[in-house]
Amino acid sequence: MATLSASASRIAAGVLEPLGAPGVIAIALLAFCAAFHWGTNIPAQEELSRLAALRAKLEQMRSSAARPERAQNPEKELERFYAKLPARAQVERAAERIYGVGLRHGVTLRQGTYRYTPEKGTRLARYEATYVAQTEYHRTRLMVRDLLKEMPSLSLDEISMQRQQPSATSAELALKVSLYVRGD
Repeated sequence: MATLSASASRIAAGVLEPLGAPGVIAIALLAFCAAFHWGTNIPAQEELSRLAALRAKLEQMRSSAARPERAQNPEKELERFYAKLPARAQVERAAERIYGVGLRHGVTLRQGTYRYTPEKGTRLARYEATYVAQTEYHRTRLMVRDLLKEMPSLSLDEISMQRQQPSATSAELALKVSLYVRGD
C-alpha cells in the first residue's frame, strides 16, 4: 500500500512539476469549478425546471378558474336561485328576525316602515324596510354585520347615524334595507 501511494506521488510530482505553482493552482481551480457546477448549478437548474412546470400548472388553474363555467341549463340555475330566496309569506318572520338581531346587539328598532315592490320581468320582489333607533356606533356595526351574514337575501340600502350633541354617547340611526323574496 505504501508503495502504491509513493508511486502515485511520484507520478503526480512528475506531471505537476513542469506546470509549476501557477499550473497546479489552475488545475485545482478547474477541479473546484467542476465540483461547484455539478454540486450547485445542476440542482438549481432542475429546481428551476420544476418551478417552471409548477408555474405553468398554476397559470392554467388560474385561467380556468377565472372563466366561469357556463351553466348547462340556465333555466335550472335560475330555478335554484329563486328556490334559495324566502317566499313572500315569510316576510313577517324575516321582520321579526331583523328585530331579534337588533335586540341581540342592544339596538331597539323603534319604528319600521315597509314597502312591497315587485321587480318587473322577474319572479323577484323586494320589501323595503326603514328602521329608526337610538344606539351606539359599534352596536350598529355588529347588528348590520350579523343581519347580512344571517340573511343572504337582505341588502343594505342606506344607513346614517347622527348625533344630536357632540358629547352624546349614542346617535340616531336610520337604516334602510331590502329583503328580496320570491314574488310568486
